[in-house]
Parts: sequence; C-alpha cells; structure tokens
Amino acid sequence: MKKFLGFGLFFCILAIPVFAANVSCLVIETGPLPEGPRSQYSKLWENNLMDVFFDKGHIVSNGRIVRLNQRSKDSFPIEAVNDFEEAKKSGMDYFLVAIIEHPERNDISKTEIVYLRLFSTKTQDLINEQVYEDNQPKSAKEENENIIMTIGLIAAKVK
Repeated sequence: MKKFLGFGLFFCILAIPVFAANVSCLVIETGPLPEGPRSQYSKLWENNLMDVFFDKGHIVSNGRIVRLNQRSKDSFPIEAVNDFEEAKKSGMDYFLVAIIEHPERNDISKTEIVYLRLFSTKTQDLINEQVYEDNQPKSAKEENENIIMTIGLIAAKVK
C-alpha cells in the first residue's frame, strides 16, 4: 500500500504543470543623447531586467538598446513596433518596454525617470506600468536594489 501511495504521489507531482512565460524586453533611451557609448543606467536596467525575469523562471530575450533624441508621447512608442512584431512572431507572451528618460541637460550619468510598460503580445494591451523616479543621491548598491525592486513589481504581473 505504501509503495502504491508513493508511486501515485510521484506521478501527481509530475502532473502539476510548470509554466514559464516568454518575455521580450526592449530598452529605449530618450533625451538629448551624445553619440558614443550607452548610458551606464541603460546597461544597468537592461542587465537587471534580464536577471530578475530569469530568476523568476521566465524565458527572456532582448533587443538592441534604441536611442531617441526626443521623448515619446505614446505609451507604446512607434520605435518599438518592429521589436513587438518580432516578439509576437517568435511566440513571446509578453513585451516589456523600458523607457529611460535622461535629463534635458545632456547628462547621461543619471536618469530622470524610467517607465516600465508590460504589454500582451496577443492583444497589445498594456498590462502594467511601473514608474521609477528615485533621483535622491544613494550608493550604487542602494540604487541597484531599488531598480531590482521596481522590476520585481512588474515581473510579478507575468503569469
């Protein structure tokens, strides 16, 4: 009887479905950006996006960082359409756009505001938005922890 119960329990555990969502990420830098290397904050956000979603068990891909000289007024920037369509064709479930706005004074060493917008690839509906505006001076470790916490809030919406 114990063997039968153990054997049955083993198959019940295997029968529990395990799902991982497919998430495509796109980082967009906006503001008067000089030619040259990417902002350290854009790289920090991109790396943390990949890490947080992967740590939550999701399959994550990303495109190249897009640079715009001016801020987008749309919640879904026109520059993201091609990446969205590619994510949709590739079977991704979600599309995440991280819009990193730099100050008007051409300072890429700090962000002014970051928008994280999570869209469904099936409907292109906005599922969730997180806004990061923490511009208070802090250590690199504190900054990184705050970024991870913000990304975690939007990652929690992925099912």
